[in-house]
Amino acid sequence: MIFSAKLSASPGGSSLIALTDSNDVLKNETEYQYLSRQLSLMYQQVDPIMEPYKIVKELQSKRVPRLVILMRDMSQGLGLSVKWLKVLGATRQPCILLVSDADSDSIGNNAAAHQALLEQHGVPLVGILQIGGIWNPIERRCDGLSWCGWWQGLKASSESKEISELETIYSIRKRWSQVMNDSLLETQN
Repeated sequence: MIFSAKLSASPGGSSLIALTDSNDVLKNETEYQYLSRQLSLMYQQVDPIMEPYKIVKELQSKRVPRLVILMRDMSQGLGLSVKWLKVLGATRQPCILLVSDADSDSIGNNAAAHQALLEQHGVPLVGILQIGGIWNPIERRCDGLSWCGWWQGLKASSESKEISELETIYSIRKRWSQVMNDSLLETQN
């Protein structure tokens, strides 16, 4: 008899909104699409100037779960619109934060600032995922943040990359399930 542990591709059939700190979504678009395929989700980009409540309502009504990349709004200091954060928190829409390797010295600080904003607005955070760059596990542990891991994407190829991707996907799905369960408990209380 063979036993296997399997996590649903999308807990409760929900979509996952990805908030990115990247100035150039097009530069990372192939990485984001690859991530969505690995998570077994459809890929979609959303412009932050669109009405957030309408977008979230539409996502929640769709039967096909998606990884929705919320493009960075350059008018916002950290790239996150307070209007969006309020809606994501009020609707309990699960989110993941994607941080780029643009400035490896400030990745931890940038992620901490974003996580604090999300927590302040009650946004259910699945975790933080570093896209590209050099992964420094000791520094990431010292950050004390909810890191899901490191996404090397299509550029790297090795057995360690495959293991890293499997661990990262497992971590994201597990945390996503926990966030969904916590949200259900909150609505019941």
